Amino acid sequence: MRNRWIVFVVLLGVLACFAPLSFAQCNGLTYAGEAHGEGAFGSNLYGFGEVLLPPNIKLDTSYHQTTIGAVANGKSDARSRLVVSEVPAGICIVPSGDNNANHGWAVGDGAEPRIQLIPAAWDMQTNTITRYKFGIRLYCTTGSGELDRTTGGCNAKVAVYYKPVVTTDTKAPTKKPK
Repeated sequence: MRNRWIVFVVLLGVLACFAPLSFAQCNGLTYAGEAHGEGAFGSNLYGFGEVLLPPNIKLDTSYHQTTIGAVANGKSDARSRLVVSEVPAGICIVPSGDNNANHGWAVGDGAEPRIQLIPAAWDMQTNTITRYKFGIRLYCTTGSGELDRTTGGCNAKVAVYYKPVVTTDTKAPTKKPK
């Protein structure tokens, strides 16, 4: 019984040390969603994951992500050339994927565009963009060996955060008529 508690405490300690590292870079930003995709043996994922940002937000373009975690795990030749300067202003991303067996994953690599922020909705009356969509290339593979047939599918995902412009109402409050 004591050994179980020791394993549990050690595992909890490891999780407490490493979990904050991947999300710390986006601390204080608003979570928008997750771009993700899945593949299977003999059917690698080559896709474009998208996240629709909330309507009528303005991104704080003074914010630029300064570091980016792993953009690929390197298994089964999964590689990416994505660099942090390609992440659009006002956006923060946290890539991850399946690390089982020989499963490889990568984000932001391959055919152009690798990463983008595009208008998703337009107000014709005011001639303004009312909603944006963030997209990024996703790749995963289960490997190509005979044993890889038995290890299940693969996945690649990107948690997307954004920093909205903070507006304050500078008008003086109006008095109620008597």
